[in-house]
Amino acid sequence: MADLRQACDRCHDKKLRCPKQPGSLICSRCAKATVPCIFSPPTRSLLRNGTVGDSQQPDLAAFDWSSLLEFDQVCNNSPNGDAVQSANPFVTTPPVSDNADTPSLSNTSELANLMASLDRIHSDFPLSYIHRHMSVEMVKQISQSAAARFDMQSTIELLLQQGQQLALLYPPVLKKAHRHVNRPPEDSQCTISDCMHHLRQSLRPRSPPILDHSLLNLLIACHLRLLDIFDNLMDHSRVCAHVFSTLPKNSEPNFDIPEIRIGSFVAPRDSAASIMMTMLVELHSSLEARCQEMSEMVISAAGETSLESRALSLQCEALALRSVGTLADMKALRTKLFSSGILG
Repeated sequence: MADLRQACDRCHDKKLRCPKQPGSLICSRCAKATVPCIFSPPTRSLLRNGTVGDSQQPDLAAFDWSSLLEFDQVCNNSPNGDAVQSANPFVTTPPVSDNADTPSLSNTSELANLMASLDRIHSDFPLSYIHRHMSVEMVKQISQSAAARFDMQSTIELLLQQGQQLALLYPPVLKKAHRHVNRPPEDSQCTISDCMHHLRQSLRPRSPPILDHSLLNLLIACHLRLLDIFDNLMDHSRVCAHVFSTLPKNSEPNFDIPEIRIGSFVAPRDSAASIMMTMLVELHSSLEARCQEMSEMVISAAGETSLESRALSLQCEALALRSVGTLADMKALRTKLFSSGILG
């Protein structure tokens, strides 16, 4: 059998170090790409030694060359970490380690995705009946029609997930938003004759912002949109509570909420509604505390040194006030639902 290259054809063509381990038939790169791992003869050494006789010709039928004809294979920025081969045969791109993890989303990307998801929930949410002119009987009919089109169970479940994600994003976003700008010492203390601070006024007369306003504004936008959804949910709950009060006595409420399962235990529908309401209140309490942390961070980091910082401080203050108000509404509604017998 002819001597084979140390690198498989795929790695060789891409100018990459082949990660094949001793004793293994295929390399990990080909295994990840689910393509045949082929090892061809070292053609350069054969050409260097002159013309090879028929007895030394490699058995081409013993190799599967089909992988070389798969022109639709993704080779640029592929998930298996393959590097891009340069058009210049003498210039190669350094190989990328197969063990490198896929880059995680940045906080900005996570917040942008979260904002898009929350906005879809808000757009799909039925309009509140509180601000409409209609009878209770008409509200019942419209509610039944809306329930057939709108999946409240999935919406509440997704709302809990998105709210928890926002609560988890708060600490790293606040940490990243504080740029920790290194302030230079007083110019009078500088002993460097050609120091850059002499050109500061001409190069950049303004100091860089201490806070990442774009990132914080995106965080505030996500929290505000979540509060919009919470307010809509509270409005619908109030309407449902009012409609239930008009029903005949001994009527059983019909809760359209996700199933709550703890191990093999499945909570009854009325108990599940109480648990779900408590979970929403606790989630909102956590977010309200995160909002207070952001307000304190903005004030301590930026103070009132710039118009942007003052505007951001006012946004944080407005968000905190609205968050406190929504939390108070949720607790009041929960008390009303318990006292009216809707929640047990």
